[in-house]
Amino acid sequence: MYDPGEETVSEINVDGNIFCLAGRQVTQSRPVGYMYREAPNFSGDSGWRFFTGSESDEYMRDLRNYKICTLEEICIYNRDIKAFLHASRGAAFLRDKDNTFTVFGVGEPEPQTTGNTLWWKASTGTPGSAQRKAGKREKEEICHAQAIVRHCCEHIGDKYRVLRMPQMDFLLLFPNRRHGFYTLVSMGMSARDMPVPKEFETLGLSRAELLICLENNGPVEDELYPGGRLDFVAPMLEKIALTPFNSGNWLGYGHTLPNGSPMRPYCGGTKLCGAILDTPRMFQSIFWNLPVEKQGKIHFYAVVPVYKEEIEMKARKGADEVLSRIEKRCGTLLNLQRRNIARKF
Repeated sequence: MYDPGEETVSEINVDGNIFCLAGRQVTQSRPVGYMYREAPNFSGDSGWRFFTGSESDEYMRDLRNYKICTLEEICIYNRDIKAFLHASRGAAFLRDKDNTFTVFGVGEPEPQTTGNTLWWKASTGTPGSAQRKAGKREKEEICHAQAIVRHCCEHIGDKYRVLRMPQMDFLLLFPNRRHGFYTLVSMGMSARDMPVPKEFETLGLSRAELLICLENNGPVEDELYPGGRLDFVAPMLEKIALTPFNSGNWLGYGHTLPNGSPMRPYCGGTKLCGAILDTPRMFQSIFWNLPVEKQGKIHFYAVVPVYKEEIEMKARKGADEVLSRIEKRCGTLLNLQRRNIARKF
């Protein structure tokens, strides 16, 4: 079931920052067994990373097993970690067999006191080499997920919520002075390489993320819930994002994705029944591609819902013609009752 996550407001924070990254097992109420703090990588990031300590190599390599969440969420089931949250960057802690945390990693504590109570406490100890290697690997695996959040905050807006689907997370970025609309961005499609044809391998098109822009007609969050007017949007993006890995076909600019066979409308009250991938022309071109170390570039594509006749028109005249007409006559925001540019009125 669709879970809209938590509000971006929390009582627990580190220097005003409320977010962290955690393994999915931790977000599913498993106790924290290993945690470390690094430099923040996106707006509101405290730098804390939380794991059970028992994750396998295969599990850690799959970026779908990471979540952006609030410190408040983690502390609900792990109250003992509060004592460590003000440790400085570089600090790391490992839960031992006595169920207490031992120091693991560099960094100096930044103790904060309330009366005679010391918030930061830790015993000393040395972790094994396996845990040290795991910590390094975890940092490498989540690097590009952090980069996506930072990239979106820089070029779209820094106020957002994390929306959770069964197999992928999404960023819902709020309207702001630069962009007066909501933007929903996938966060996980680029965790794996798409099966790009050999003739395109040198173009660096194997990694991608999707987005769709929504009108600002009041708070859109409620409309994304099951039963809401836009409850199909996140499942639609997730289904499209998983297509390359379920079908073995890559996705790129101009590709068409019918909604079922035969095609059927995404929801009641509209005849939109498919999608075409476009460049995210509603944003400056600097946003369209995100260079990521060791993984090349992540390409962002806008999902444009279309009518059956527009898909047929695209087959005759090409994606450029259809997408440019839609932008010129209907705009770039999702509109369930927009004009069908392939029909004469």
